Amino acid sequence: VMHNYKANHKGLPRFVKFGENLKFGFLFTLAVLILLGVLLLIEFLLLLTGIGWIINPILTLIVVVFALPLLPAQYAYSGKFSDAMDIFKAFKTSFGHFGRYILLILKTLIVGFLYFAPVFLVCLIFLAAGMLPLVTGLQDPNALLKLIPNLLGLVVLFFILIIPLMLLANALFVFAAAYLLGDFYRTYRR
Repeated sequence: VMHNYKANHKGLPRFVKFGENLKFGFLFTLAVLILLGVLLLIEFLLLLTGIGWIINPILTLIVVVFALPLLPAQYAYSGKFSDAMDIFKAFKTSFGHFGRYILLILKTLIVGFLYFAPVFLVCLIFLAAGMLPLVTGLQDPNALLKLIPNLLGLVVLFFILIIPLMLLANALFVFAAAYLLGDFYRTYRR
C-alpha cells in the first residue's frame, strides 16, 4: 500500500515484489525500534526527575495517537530512513489538520470494529454453547463428566474457526488502516 503513495497512485494498490516489501518493513521496523529506544530513554529520565509519572502516560498517548500511525506513510512517501523516525514532521501533519486527523482515527476505529465484530460474535456464540449444558445439566452429578467430550469438541472447533477469522480480520484491518493513513498523508503532508 505504501509504495503506491510514493508513486502517487490512486485506486486499488498495486502489488510490488516481495523483496521490496521485506526491505521496507525491515528498515521501518529498525527505525521504529530506534525511535522507541529514544522515547523510553526520555521517559526513564523523566521518571528520575520525579515528574515522569504524570508526563509519561500523556507523552506516550500523544506520540502513539498523533505520530506513530503516520510514520510508515511518511517513510514510504519520501524513502528516507530519517523520515521513519521524524515524529515532529508527523506531529506537524496530524496537528496541522487536526479535525481531519481525528476523523481518520474514528474511521480506522470503525473499520477495526467492523472487521473484528464477527470474531467477537463467534466467541460469544461458543461461550453460550459451552455454558448452556453446564447450567442446565448440573443437577446430575455425572452430567459434568458426560459433557467433557462435548466441551473439548467445542474448544477444538472454536480454535479451528477463531484463528483463521482473527488472521483474516487482522490482515484486512492492517491493510485498511494503512490505506486510510497513507491517503491522509498524501493529501495533507507538510
